Amino acid sequence: MSTGILSVKQLESILNHLPVDLTFIDENDIVRYFSHGKERIFVRTKAVIGRSVQNCHPPQSVHVVNQLLADFKAGVSRFKKSQAKSGYSLNKGKLHRYKSLVHNNWRFASITFLL
Repeated sequence: MSTGILSVKQLESILNHLPVDLTFIDENDIVRYFSHGKERIFVRTKAVIGRSVQNCHPPQSVHVVNQLLADFKAGVSRFKKSQAKSGYSLNKGKLHRYKSLVHNNWRFASITFLL
């Protein structure tokens, strides 16, 4: 890391104590990480790791997920936010923030912050 030295255990502890629900999606739309602290909004199991992010959403919302990913990959936007109006009762009213991460070689990855 360019700004410090942390062990995996220390980094995991930091990520799990942030007051947000984090999910990391790689450039192939595969779920690679989610935080599992006390601030969980979505109940998940480790079975989602390695799955397509589209397969982690209800069929009626997959088109929204695909459009968001397409916009990020095309460079149309790097950040989006939305207020949840439906879905799981714990999710209603929550602010969703989506951020694309672009590396030096312009490969795409995405991280989702739920507040």
